[in-house]
Order: sequence, then structure tokens, then C-alpha cells
Amino acid sequence: ELASVFSNLHWRLATMMEKNFGGPLSKKGDLVNFRKTADDLRPLDKLYLDMDFYRALELIYKCFSNLNVDIDQNAPWRLASSGEKEKLEGLLFDWFLSLSYLTHWISPFCPNAAKQFFDQISDFDRHLKPGKFLDYLRQIQSVYLVRENQKPLFMRSK
Repeated sequence: ELASVFSNLHWRLATMMEKNFGGPLSKKGDLVNFRKTADDLRPLDKLYLDMDFYRALELIYKCFSNLNVDIDQNAPWRLASSGEKEKLEGLLFDWFLSLSYLTHWISPFCPNAAKQFFDQISDFDRHLKPGKFLDYLRQIQSVYLVRENQKPLFMRSK
């Protein structure tokens, strides 16, 4: 079910970005949803270390659901039809960044889907200006993801 919700959110956001802008997003928005998602996911470090994967997945699923609710409450289709493109653009960026952050956390459970998502982000780089989305995401990661530069536990054998 988590993979289905993840896939649906990815498709919804990608479709809205392409349909409404077909090109770069220039407004980064206030990142309200992203900040809430990052705050809600703070317990995940401990849950992962405690190997409490059931509760970790529950928390991740809850954040996916909250993201869906936020999209429904903000009704981006209405914003698009009423010409509120600037607000829509900021919200799309916020939602996409939130989805990207959530994708990092589900990658141990859905590695293929997560890899596919991040492989496709290079396609979405063209949707964001100034700068690239991956660069922006890396800046955010430096604040929220502490483990990025740790050494692997097991080295690949050749």
C-alpha cells in the first residue's frame, strides 16, 4: 500500500508540474509542508536504530497521507483554473520537495521505486530555476539528513 501511495503522489505531482508549467518552476515557496514533514519524521532515526520498522513505516505512511491531504485541501486544479499560477508554483515545489524527502526514508523498504524516483529527478531538474533541484535538495539534506557522509558497513567484493 505504501508503494501505491508513493507512486500515486509522484504521478500527481509530476503531472501537475508538466501540465501547468511544462517548464521551469521559479518560485520555491515557503516550504510549510516540507518543514512539517521533516519535523514529523525526526523520530525515524531512533526507530531505525531500534529496528522498529513497523512504527517507522506507520510514520512514513502518515506523512504520505498528510501530503495527499494538503494537496487535496489546497486544490491545485482550482488554483490553475483561476490563474493563481504563482501560488500553485510554490505549492508544487513544496510538495515535490516533501515527496523527495519522504523517498529517502522509504528507500530501505522500496529501493527500486526510490532509485527510479531519484533517477527521474534529473528529468525534473528542468522544472526548477534558478539552480538545479538536486543541488537544492542536497542543501536541505545537509540540514535534515545527518547520515549522508558515513562509511558503508560492508564493502563490495570485487
